[in-house]
Amino acid sequence: MKGGVYKDTKGYRVKYPVKGSKPIQKRFGQDLFAAERFLNGLRWKEDNNELDPRDYQAGNPMGFTNISNAYLKLRKNQVRCFRLLEHHIEDAQNFFGNKNIKHIQYADLEDLFIQIQASRSLTSKTIYNIRTTLHALFVWAAKKFKIDMPEFPSIKVNLGWRATVDKTTQRLLSIKFERSHGMLTQRSGWGSSGLALIMKSGPLSWFMSRKKTLIIIPAP
Repeated sequence: MKGGVYKDTKGYRVKYPVKGSKPIQKRFGQDLFAAERFLNGLRWKEDNNELDPRDYQAGNPMGFTNISNAYLKLRKNQVRCFRLLEHHIEDAQNFFGNKNIKHIQYADLEDLFIQIQASRSLTSKTIYNIRTTLHALFVWAAKKFKIDMPEFPSIKVNLGWRATVDKTTQRLLSIKFERSHGMLTQRSGWGSSGLALIMKSGPLSWFMSRKKTLIIIPAP
């Protein structure tokens, strides 16, 4: 039969050859029963096409923290808000640690989102954004490492209403804005949908676009 249990001065050791990869090896001290049980488990997995040598390699290459760090390294110069992406993944790293990414399933992800929301009282929109980040991570990992993609819990987003003001209040706001920022504004009609304020000068306008900036205040 394939593989075997060997004994040396340090105790019992399992060695299991794997085609195209280094052999799987693990020590069990003086526990012969545990060594034989481990060996039988490897044989069963191979017979059922479930054996993945990466699960037994030193350094745990399939660990969630290891894989997510590789993803962060890849995305560092590809996204505009990398720090936000990093924060989202750090939440998951703190929850999953270096657990084998293949063992993370729907229930684990659901527990993660519940724990994050309970511990920090985040809005549903923020939880949804974290879910989006993690979903992208798992899609990448599934393609790169040829693993199954877990089902993700759905997150219902409850968006609040933005406050609106009448046109008289809009006029007062524009005057206050001119005084506080030392800017000249040009008020122009925008039908019934709102009031347009076009910034003509000032540091805020330069900081935002270095060009004329259009701000629309919706009317009720």
